[in-house]
Amino acid sequence: MAKKYSPKEKWDGKNPNGTFADGHKYSVYLHESKYQPEYARMLLDYYNEPMYDEYEDASGKKYRMTRPLPSKVGFARRIGVVISTLEYWACAVDPDGKLRYPEWKAVWDIVDRYDQQNLIDASNDGVHNANFGKFLLSAKYGLREKAPDDNVLTVRIETENQAEVDEESV
Repeated sequence: MAKKYSPKEKWDGKNPNGTFADGHKYSVYLHESKYQPEYARMLLDYYNEPMYDEYEDASGKKYRMTRPLPSKVGFARRIGVVISTLEYWACAVDPDGKLRYPEWKAVWDIVDRYDQQNLIDASNDGVHNANFGKFLLSAKYGLREKAPDDNVLTVRIETENQAEVDEESV
């Protein structure tokens, strides 16, 4: 029989055999010791992989098979860590206040821009749904279309009497 959890004791998604619900192994520790300097180059290479594979059939007609967009979570799964470990590597500091992995921090910041550009490219090329790309760009990066009233300036002019009334009503 499955264990019942009290309201204070919530299931954290981890199985007793040391795996998450989707079968990936977990550790209670961040994998600080697993960091390798070549991970920075691997992350850049991961983001520079093409968004689709091209195939040609016997008649010479070309086909495109789309790949999932690269993501930080996808890279974490590829090297066998969780996303919080990658985030930790980007901000880890020594006792003297210096970044522990400065090359990783630099690449981590570059990859943020790659995420944005990959969404734009995938939407423009028709690799992925343009409406969904537009939604993600507005939700994650705050990009939006210019609205007609963006250039309207609203000015409120108060007279001396108006200011006195406002002070009295407070």
